[in-house]
Amino acid sequence: MTKHGWLVPGMAWMLAGCAETASSSSPADAASAVDASADAASAVDAEAPAVDVVPAIVDAPDPVDLPDAGPACAARAVDVNAYATRSGAYSLRATAGARSGVGPCQTWQGGGDRWMRFTAPVAGLWRVSAQGSNLWSFSAHRACEGAGTEVACRQFTDFHSTNPFTRPLSFDLELAAGESTFLLASGCVSTGCAWSIDIAPPVTAEGRCSLSAPASACRDGWFCRDGAGLPSGVGVCVEATAPALEAASAFAWDETVRLRVEGSDTSRDTSRAEVEVLGADDASITTTTAYLSRDEGDRFVGRAVLHVGPRVAAVMQALRVTLVDARGLRSETRRVALSPPVIAGAGQPCDEHGVDNVCPARHRCTTAEWGGLGCVASP
Repeated sequence: MTKHGWLVPGMAWMLAGCAETASSSSPADAASAVDASADAASAVDAEAPAVDVVPAIVDAPDPVDLPDAGPACAARAVDVNAYATRSGAYSLRATAGARSGVGPCQTWQGGGDRWMRFTAPVAGLWRVSAQGSNLWSFSAHRACEGAGTEVACRQFTDFHSTNPFTRPLSFDLELAAGESTFLLASGCVSTGCAWSIDIAPPVTAEGRCSLSAPASACRDGWFCRDGAGLPSGVGVCVEATAPALEAASAFAWDETVRLRVEGSDTSRDTSRAEVEVLGADDASITTTTAYLSRDEGDRFVGRAVLHVGPRVAAVMQALRVTLVDARGLRSETRRVALSPPVIAGAGQPCDEHGVDNVCPARHRCTTAEWGGLGCVASP
């Protein structure tokens, strides 16, 4: 088993999270609750249907019933393989129980954790991911015991986020067919925190992957995308390259800028452009983001209408335009001079976005008598 990850120094503080809940039930009631919880967990594990959505929460054993490290711990670890989806990935939610051990990856030394066991059905590089409130660390181990068994670790580090714990903790594990690994999610303030666990299958020899796996199985710098002729839910790994801005045009109209771009994008997720508005001598006036209405496919045409207001409209002369995809990869920047507006005649075809052309005064772009979009006189 090979680690593909990095180790982050320990943390000396924590964010507010799951609050410990006090209980006033009697010992008899508590014992009944433990039995009921164990029965429910057994029922969930017994059914384990193949699903494409997250299954029911796995009930954590009562803190007094959680075994120490070793064979007993391994026997009680949640069997991740029972939660396979039809796409070949694995997905479940596990709740934290009492703390069962401390390893070098565990930065929060109190609260609860959850051991899980996963056995790789095929050899390859498996992407393992966990996410949820108060998930301070996620690690992989050769055995369900002892700090020295740790082989991979990912720790929470997003201290300054306005909405912490929104990013998954992930790492890659190289596993042989039939090889097992023990996973440890840790950090709940007390017990009861629910964490999403996702394991994506390795990329096949043909570079195929699962479209429904939240954690992509493609190698770094690549992503999983739909491909022609592939079964439902199966994608192909494609290298993530920056979008290309191949052409652009723009004109001013009624205190707005009408922008049209032509580009290419293998990831098919470029939906915005950074637009810098220029005045005389290309002096920068303001910068804004244009959200594009675009075609599907690797090559696309995108359109946007930017409202700039009367002061900017009176002095603007050109734009600088840069496409940006979902990963933040950027195209080259193009300078686009503002051209005169293209005004369609009354009754003539028009662009519903008002970018390729606009209708004359007292007309609007709507369904014309001939069935298509045309410039029709306003009532």
